[in-house]
Amino acid sequence: REISKSRRAPWSGQQYHTYDYGYYLSPDQKKITLIEKYANSEAAILHANNFESGPNMEPFLAAFTIESFVLFGNSSDALRERIKAYGVSPRELIGGWTN
Repeated sequence: REISKSRRAPWSGQQYHTYDYGYYLSPDQKKITLIEKYANSEAAILHANNFESGPNMEPFLAAFTIESFVLFGNSSDALRERIKAYGVSPRELIGGWTN
């Protein structure tokens, strides 16, 4: 819980096109799901650049074990290339709607 609280403030003013960013705790309090939503692929690339070059990457990776990284939506080739080192599993939108 503490790491999720400490990660909110530093990013809030820097991520201009991040419109959803939340940590969700499982009932047994053993797993956290992080959901991030961006206005477009360029905003997600900006976030990746800021995350990797900023003070948050090391404590985040020390606190969490990433089990999966799913990229939802019709992302650009540039974004998929930028984050492929994280083992991303992309999913394209084929129907329905999302905010």
